[in-house]
Amino acid sequence: VPRPWHISMTGEFAILMESLSASLGWQQHAVIPAGASTRAVLRWLAKFHALYLPADIGGGGGPLRTEGAWDCGLQNMALERRPAGEVDKLSRTLECFAEAFA
Repeated sequence: VPRPWHISMTGEFAILMESLSASLGWQQHAVIPAGASTRAVLRWLAKFHALYLPADIGGGGGPLRTEGAWDCGLQNMALERRPAGEVDKLSRTLECFAEAFA
């Protein structure tokens, strides 16, 4: 699970997370413990992401700043860096995730 290296809320909000590793096959492991703290984190994440949705659909209308994002950490999104077989298992993975939060 990637850990945050730096979180700044002075001026602009910024989070710097550690990158996933090629030596580990770009693996990601969901670690989602049940409980109030998990619900609180999910509520915060939902609000954080909603901040950048357009205001006309109920979001906060925050400015999207994407310049430099790829260089700083979105590289794990590249298809060639995704775990082998991820697409084949996606349907079942999403079903399991939905069941866990039902």
